[in-house]
Amino acid sequence: MKKLMIVLMIVLISGSVALASSAKDNCGCGLGYVALEDSNTDSVLMQLVVTFLNGICGNQTFGITSGTLGCDKPSGIVKNEIMDTYIADNLDNIAVDIAAGEGETLDTLFEITGLPVEKKSAFSVALQNNFDAIFASDEISHQAVAEKINEIIATI
Repeated sequence: MKKLMIVLMIVLISGSVALASSAKDNCGCGLGYVALEDSNTDSVLMQLVVTFLNGICGNQTFGITSGTLGCDKPSGIVKNEIMDTYIADNLDNIAVDIAAGEGETLDTLFEITGLPVEKKSAFSVALQNNFDAIFASDEISHQAVAEKINEIIATI
């Protein structure tokens, strides 16, 4: 029974190593990936070292937001799906709050963006100042509103 378990473990480890495409795919980006990217990271041991370094350094968040440390910077600040859904469900209330420059739906929209609290005022003012561009017609879609809001957020 012991021999069977050992053989099974070897097969599983070998299979996972053979299927592993790269350390970045398995371990993510971060200091460990950057420090050891030139070494042979196709082994389980090296990938565990990369993962360990990424974990103890806790710098993947910085790498993702800045596009450094081997991380790809996301194209947007927020997940467009969440914003799209929220805007679709609350389009009329969002229009009223943007026009007023304040309100509960505008506060929630700000939280969805994930912007720092110190930018809340600039966020509200920017959307209010661009109300006519955001709601260009009476028949505008929630996707078009979300797209325009994301464009404005990028300038804040």
